[in-house]
Amino acid sequence: MAPRSHRLPLLALLLVVGLLALPAAAVAQSDESALAQERYYGSYGRAAATPAATTDTSDGPGWTLALVGGAALLLAGVAFGAVGSRVTVRPHGA
Repeated sequence: MAPRSHRLPLLALLLVVGLLALPAAAVAQSDESALAQERYYGSYGRAAATPAATTDTSDGPGWTLALVGGAALLLAGVAFGAVGSRVTVRPHGA
């Protein structure tokens, strides 16, 4: 068995090789099974045309509100983290 320091890279390599082998296995599918699959899906016929999507006149809250809200949440999180870290620091004299 590999030493502990080599286990993670070996597992990562094994995962990459496995993921690369999946598309190769799909390509190696036989012609008969491909034709069977084509006949299966062809038996359903053509799908009915879907109606055109209607346009919605509402634009929603807008990008400005989303950006300002996101920035406010980010600053609130940073402030909360800064205050929380100051509370947990032990005083120098203790």
